[in-house]
Amino acid sequence: YEIYNMGTKDMSEDEFNKAKEENNINISTSIGSKGISIEGHSASKNISKTIDYMNKVLTSPRITEENYKTALNIIQDNLKRRKDTARSLYIEHEAKTNPLYTSAIDVEEGLKTVTIDEVKRLHEYIKNNSCGSIIVNTPEGKPEVKQTIVENCNKFSNVKEYDYKISEVYKENQKPIVITKARNISQADIMQTYKFEYEDTIKNRVCENLMNNILNSSKEIGLFNTLREKEHLAYSVHSYTKKVGNSGELACSILTTTDNKEIGEISYENVQKSIDGFHRQINALLNSEYSDEDLENAKRAFKAALLNTEG
Repeated sequence: YEIYNMGTKDMSEDEFNKAKEENNINISTSIGSKGISIEGHSASKNISKTIDYMNKVLTSPRITEENYKTALNIIQDNLKRRKDTARSLYIEHEAKTNPLYTSAIDVEEGLKTVTIDEVKRLHEYIKNNSCGSIIVNTPEGKPEVKQTIVENCNKFSNVKEYDYKISEVYKENQKPIVITKARNISQADIMQTYKFEYEDTIKNRVCENLMNNILNSSKEIGLFNTLREKEHLAYSVHSYTKKVGNSGELACSILTTTDNKEIGEISYENVQKSIDGFHRQINALLNSEYSDEDLENAKRAFKAALLNTEG
């Protein structure tokens, strides 16, 4: 990932950045468990150049000894500066059994032995074995732009047909698991996560979004309005949902104070109140204690998010 952002085989990072700036082109790359995604934005007149640059990043990255060492240093520095959070502790735990989660500890160990030749072999493997998809937003009323895009994309190397499969990683959790770690700060970072087997359907996506919106934002039972506004337990409290393969997660998260260094007072009362609050508000959701207005607000928020989506 780091090397993908360091230019191309034919252009140094400075040369590549200058070329993008001169043509008002933005290109960003991201890598995750589902693969590599590269995104570009430009004016219509520069679309051919943009696609060409994107293709070069994917097929001919600048994997030099210098960039390899720079990338290693960046990752090692990021790992040294990382701070434990409730989420990171959860990920470390999940990574023991779920191949779609990555342990930072394992990454640190891997950095000690990885070679530039292994990085090159990985890149070649990706080029020769990947499937792919291309999605484009084009200006209305300019069919020639679409034609230009098709012509340029036809120059790409052939890839395997895209076959969307959801990884079967869900495992039932028979009893609660509590993970704790002490930190010398004035806040407790608490995250309570529920895991469930997830089937990716339109109905489930809609229900999941509305459920989370109500749990977060309901005037009657929302975490924000109750734990923050009424009970003053935290500045930051929210819930969110996430899918990792066929494993779904609903997480409630809060940062609540535990001590006041100015007066030397230490209390964990807010920790218990926060956890009790999660349980109470989730039960209120299960018992449908929200209003019709809450449900309509959640629907409107979801519609607005969908209408505002571009990319």
